[in-house]
Amino acid sequence: MAIIRELLEILLIFDSFQHLTLVSFVSSIMIQTSLIVDRILLTSLRNNIPQDGEVERLKKIHRQLEWLVSEEPDDHRRRRLRQILPAANCVREQVFALRRYLHSVNTASSTNYATHIHGALTAIMKESFEEEYRKLANVIGILDAVAELLIFEVDAFDIDCPVENRTIRKLIASTLTNLTFGNAQSKRRLCTHPNLIEYTIRIIDDSHGLAQVYAGLLRNLSWMADAQMSATLASSVPALVRASLRAYRTSESKCLCATLSALWNLASHSRDNKKALCEEPGFLEMLIDLSTNDAQHTTLVEPATGVLKYASMYLAVVGADQYLSTSAIHMMMLRLIDLLNSSSFTVIGNALGILSQLLAKGHQLRSHIALNHKAMLLLNHLRNSARDDIRNPVKTVLNYLHSFDASGVYVPTSPHSSTHGMSSSYDGSASVAPSYMDSRRLLKYRSSHSYGT
Repeated sequence: MAIIRELLEILLIFDSFQHLTLVSFVSSIMIQTSLIVDRILLTSLRNNIPQDGEVERLKKIHRQLEWLVSEEPDDHRRRRLRQILPAANCVREQVFALRRYLHSVNTASSTNYATHIHGALTAIMKESFEEEYRKLANVIGILDAVAELLIFEVDAFDIDCPVENRTIRKLIASTLTNLTFGNAQSKRRLCTHPNLIEYTIRIIDDSHGLAQVYAGLLRNLSWMADAQMSATLASSVPALVRASLRAYRTSESKCLCATLSALWNLASHSRDNKKALCEEPGFLEMLIDLSTNDAQHTTLVEPATGVLKYASMYLAVVGADQYLSTSAIHMMMLRLIDLLNSSSFTVIGNALGILSQLLAKGHQLRSHIALNHKAMLLLNHLRNSARDDIRNPVKTVLNYLHSFDASGVYVPTSPHSSTHGMSSSYDGSASVAPSYMDSRRLLKYRSSHSYGT
């Protein structure tokens, strides 16, 4: 009865429960109690010195949750919650352990922490691919607990951490990505978790081996983000751009695909994000180099051209020549023409989107297309496509081209040489930039046509 009275006192805070039935009333108590545990005992006490009795109070709340689970009337749900609760409790307890570790010189607790948390995160991550598990896990408060765990992980062991902590951080990223899959409320909650995006950016910038999994987390959060979430996530764009360039130079195709997929989503959010893509030296040239019509590399070409499509919206306003050399622009137009014959409708649509943006005001650029026989053949073929998302932009492009006057125009047949063109490395030297079209340098790609969840 003491537990019931305590929970009823907590529940008085929430006006929305005054009309609930008995069964939903009990479930709502469980939900709100778990949220209160995570917010008050974890985030709110982050910077406070640990006090005597805190661990016992946490265990008391865990016992309350266990009692509530035992009272769940649905047999299946009750069994699932009993399976989930131990790992959830372990994460919260280890957050408290890290908190004590940060305020002490007891290094033994670090070893114990790694052993316990690895097992709990592995159990959560393996089960979190299932939708029912994700819903119940979020009821128990796992999302907030794992998010707070990342903050304490970085604070306790810094960015440059031992191997066992890098493994833990990979599990954290995978767990957070899975738990927010297809759930707008969970994504919104994670974006507003204090300092989480800031710490994620630090990891992407300074812990290169973890950039891929944390880019995957940002890709997930940025898909269908609302205005507040978009504003929070905007700060991650420069870090993802830098990570993309690193992965490109070191031929880390999986990491490159992850960072570009995240940027594809983020670039759609705002003009400032599009501008940030253009302002990083060498990034646009990299996107052009990746934009080749090779079916073997479609999984990489799709996000590359998707990002370039959004960047072209900004370039169309300020002028492509503000950020690209003449030879780079010429190479881009040739690459876009080739992409019109891609086996991927996504790539074709991206290429048409880029062309329609750049040709809107680029009267000189129209000559690259209007006087190119191959381009006109492909465009006239695509104008009969059964797909509206192909046929409509083709119509726009052709309208621009039909207004072009070819009389007296000289169009070069090869790119102009330039010390800042596609043959230059990003640091200004004369070496050739790494090409992802050399299949010997590529890892295998996963087949995927979705860059957000």
